[in-house]
Amino acid sequence: MGALLLKYGLIAVFIGGALEGDVTFVVAGVTTHLGLLYLPSAIVAGTLGALTGDCTLYWLGRSRSTQIRNTRAYQRAEPIASRLAGRLGPWEILAARFVYGARIASIIFWSTRRLSFVKFVAVDLIGCFIWCCLSMTLGRLLTNRATILIGEVRRVELLLLAVVIVIVTTSFVVKTIFRRRVLKVNE
Repeated sequence: MGALLLKYGLIAVFIGGALEGDVTFVVAGVTTHLGLLYLPSAIVAGTLGALTGDCTLYWLGRSRSTQIRNTRAYQRAEPIASRLAGRLGPWEILAARFVYGARIASIIFWSTRRLSFVKFVAVDLIGCFIWCCLSMTLGRLLTNRATILIGEVRRVELLLLAVVIVIVTTSFVVKTIFRRRVLKVNE
C-alpha cells in the first residue's frame, strides 16, 4: 500500500478509500508525516473515496433490494438491524463505521429500506470524514509504529468481530433451547 501511495499519491488515497479505507488511511497518515502528502488534501481525497465506495454500495443495495430482502441472511439479520436502527435512526450508519464488518451491512440495510440518498450522503459523509481524520491522524502520530499499529488494528477488529459472533451464536442457541422447552411444556 505504501508503494502505491508514494507512486500515485492522492489518487491512491481516493481509490484505497473507496475500496478498503482502514489501512490506506493509516498509511496515508504516515506519508503525510514524512512530508510526501499534504494532510488536508489526503483527508479530502480519502473522505471522498470512502464516500464514493459507500454510495456505490448504497445504489447496489437499492437497485437489488427485492433480491436482497428475499435472502436468508437478510431475513435473519433484519430484526436485529431494525432494532438498532430504531434506537439510532440513520445515525447508525455513522456508528457502524466503527464496528468491524458492520459498515457494508449497514449500508445495504438502509438502502433496501429506501433511506433517501441525500440523507444517506449527509450522514455517511460525516462518518467518512471522522474515520478518515482519525485514521490518518493515528498514522501520522504513530509513524514509527505504523506497521505494528496496522497489525494491532486488524487484531482488535477481528477480536470485536469474534465477540459479536459469539454473542449472536449464544443468543441463537439460548433462544432455540428456550423455544424447544416451551414447545415440550405446551405439548
